[in-house]
Amino acid sequence: MFPTAPLALTEEQWKHLTRPREFDQFTVSGADDVDLLLGHVLDTLGYLPAEHPLLFPPIRDMAVYDATHGGGRAFVVAITVDAVTVTTERIHLDGFADVNHTPGTPVMRAVLTQILSSLNQALAGLARWAAGCSLATYAEQHLGLTAAALEETVHDTAVDHALTVTQGGLAAQIDYLIRHLGVDNTRRVLEALHLGGSTAVAADAVTAVPQPA
Repeated sequence: MFPTAPLALTEEQWKHLTRPREFDQFTVSGADDVDLLLGHVLDTLGYLPAEHPLLFPPIRDMAVYDATHGGGRAFVVAITVDAVTVTTERIHLDGFADVNHTPGTPVMRAVLTQILSSLNQALAGLARWAAGCSLATYAEQHLGLTAAALEETVHDTAVDHALTVTQGGLAAQIDYLIRHLGVDNTRRVLEALHLGGSTAVAADAVTAVPQPA
């Protein structure tokens, strides 16, 4: 089942993890090092008795994969929940360069903290998706609603969001347009407005160009 609280380690679990002397010089230079670290967490906290206060069951369902390519050294971590596997965004190894100057506990803690934070983001996205699917089924099968029933609510919500973006100033507006239209299309809108066109004319400036997926 989906975790009801964010994945986190207690201070007692941290102490238990950093007790073995073989990790005093631990550093991370590749996905293999991260895999070694997760294996250590699994061996230390993953197979304790069910009622043990240090037990950390989620580690049993985690796996690390090398994600190094042209963008630099990186890895991803996957976790399986209810037969559904979600994966973190790429976690760049260069982000741990500073703590690598102090091997051991600081590196272990930095890497694991980033992994848990990234997994929590991925799981939150999965939970939102599952909630949306559940609500859609409920709306269709139990309430008899169709897409048309929500048009006004969606429109009002979009208007409120647009107002928030507009109040954020020019930079916020341009950032919003870039995320929805892409850089090139946003530039066309700006140039059309600069030449004295209306917003409708500016909108026409992007219709001939495919929108970003």
